[in-house]
Amino acid sequence: WGSNADSYTILPGQRLGNFILTSYGLPGIRNTIIEPDYVVDEEDVPGEVYEKDRLKEYLESVYAGIAFKTKTLGPTAPPLDFKPLDFLDYIISLKHEAFTLGWIKNEGIANSLDSKLDNAKKNLQSGSTIPAKNILSAFVNEVEAQGCATYENCPEGKHLTPEAWALLKYNVEYLMERL
Repeated sequence: WGSNADSYTILPGQRLGNFILTSYGLPGIRNTIIEPDYVVDEEDVPGEVYEKDRLKEYLESVYAGIAFKTKTLGPTAPPLDFKPLDFLDYIISLKHEAFTLGWIKNEGIANSLDSKLDNAKKNLQSGSTIPAKNILSAFVNEVEAQGCATYENCPEGKHLTPEAWALLKYNVEYLMERL
């Protein structure tokens, strides 16, 4: 891509020429492992190790413990058997993990989001779909007010990272569309 890779970045919903980034999955929290690529330079490998069977073992011993493990946002398949209460419980667990990961930076905001999700759940449990949708709509409004879609255009003082913003916004909107 050359030295100006940012000019070739396609964000969700945006286009670059005739290309558009589309995912039919919902944002989810995914485990990620970043490992070094094994680059073999014959001069760096002892002669007795440069046999096919022993090379992999040698490389793994040299690079042992270098892998970086973290969590990131990535597409997940929507549930095949959609049940609103089960999906809301899933969203609640996503919100808690987002807070644990530091994607929600303010405990007061996290508590406010919890309160809305708990109230929406109570309404769904009692069969009150319209009030639940109204509460979930207020939840999305708070997510939008407290977060940003990208790091580049995010003013200081926002309490949700783009990961938390996308994770919560799109999953709750998916739920609301199915109520």
